[in-house]
Amino acid sequence: MYNIFGPFDVFLWIGIVVECCIIWILFLIIEAPVNHGIAKGLNSFPDTFYWVFTTLVGGPDKAPETTGGKWIFCAHTLFSIIIAATYTGAVAAFLTSSAGAAQLNDFSSLESGAFTTVVVGPACPDTASWSANWRGTYNGGNSKYSCSSTGSVQFEYLQLLQRSSSSISFSIFTTSGLFSKYANGQTLMYSKTVDPCSVKDAQLGAFDMVMCGINGSAGPDSMFANGPSVVYELTRRFKETGSCLLATKGSQFNPSGLGIGFPFNGELQIPFSVAVLNASSNGLVENLMAEFKVRNVDNPCVYVDPGKGKTLTLPEMSGLFVITFAGFLVAFLQAIFERYFYDKELKQEQERMELENAEMDVVEECEVEASEAPASQASEDSDLTVEKMHHEEHNLDYGEVNEYLDDLIQQTNRIKALAQKVVEQRERDKNEAKNTTENEPQANGHKTMDWAGSIANVFSRTTDS
Repeated sequence: MYNIFGPFDVFLWIGIVVECCIIWILFLIIEAPVNHGIAKGLNSFPDTFYWVFTTLVGGPDKAPETTGGKWIFCAHTLFSIIIAATYTGAVAAFLTSSAGAAQLNDFSSLESGAFTTVVVGPACPDTASWSANWRGTYNGGNSKYSCSSTGSVQFEYLQLLQRSSSSISFSIFTTSGLFSKYANGQTLMYSKTVDPCSVKDAQLGAFDMVMCGINGSAGPDSMFANGPSVVYELTRRFKETGSCLLATKGSQFNPSGLGIGFPFNGELQIPFSVAVLNASSNGLVENLMAEFKVRNVDNPCVYVDPGKGKTLTLPEMSGLFVITFAGFLVAFLQAIFERYFYDKELKQEQERMELENAEMDVVEECEVEASEAPASQASEDSDLTVEKMHHEEHNLDYGEVNEYLDDLIQQTNRIKALAQKVVEQRERDKNEAKNTTENEPQANGHKTMDWAGSIANVFSRTTDS
């Protein structure tokens, strides 16, 4: 079963999640307070995240309303389109690579015989002679050792593994040594000016046999030898040419140390043993290995599986993230200015509504006071004032509101004072009516009408002013 997350590496997936979280937060800050399509309160959190996720998969369920939100939406949409297209293409490459032929990954890949290897070992005239002496599949070579000789420790190791398990069968080439030689027996070293593959009658060693093949035909797929020898030769070749035509693959296997042999109870056994132990404990051996560049960490040519290239990494997609976050920055700055002017306009609108409400309250109060006044002329003049105020309030400038309200309050106070006098006069008239003759109430009635007339005259003068 193939891993659906395989086309992208873990850091790229983390980058995608971080991008979505940033979009989510920006939408909550910029869009949620003003967008009518987003749920309010705590419900805005899942609703906004759903918007971000649906946009990522190509089906946004909302539209932004602010300019800053539109910038963010465009950046996130561009990011989503490129990620989706890249993932679609990467899936095909990843599955094709995963379902392809077997690959040589390490030493264990040689045990099935699917890949060939070359070691220093014997040369046999035919496969029958080989089968009579050794195990595995013999592919020939250029070795000068006899069919009955072992040749090297590496060859003996292959035979030991095949004898230990019938399921193991190596496909083997043999050669006389690790390094190539001229026809006269001199050592042939690969360099910038000397290519063993083109030297006539050269006897190729294990390194060059893997690099060049045999007599122009396909050669062994691999070789294995002592770690320090391999690292030293690869480092030397890299210094010569600056390239790695050969490279190590897999980890070191079956590591073992080297020793110096002495006759039993020989005089040099103890001194040499002490010297070797002192050299190891003092770090002298490690220093010598570092000086001659034979440690594994000194190897400049380590094989990288091209199949890994099918997995896209975060650095490879860094340009997309830079573009997206540049869009975030522009959107955030735009949202700051937009929110500033929006809040400013909202505050002005609230002040305007408060002023209109205050005007309406004063108007209603004036209407109530005027309706309670007993004089008909006062009531008519009050209605005219209110009607005039209603007619003029739409033409008022906000700078004249305070002056208008002050004038209106003064008129209201005068009406209240006059109305109070009318009420007091009516009370006095009632008291006097009890103690006077029948003609006196009529006189009192004239007095009341006179008060009403005076109220009307005062109200008229106030309105005219």
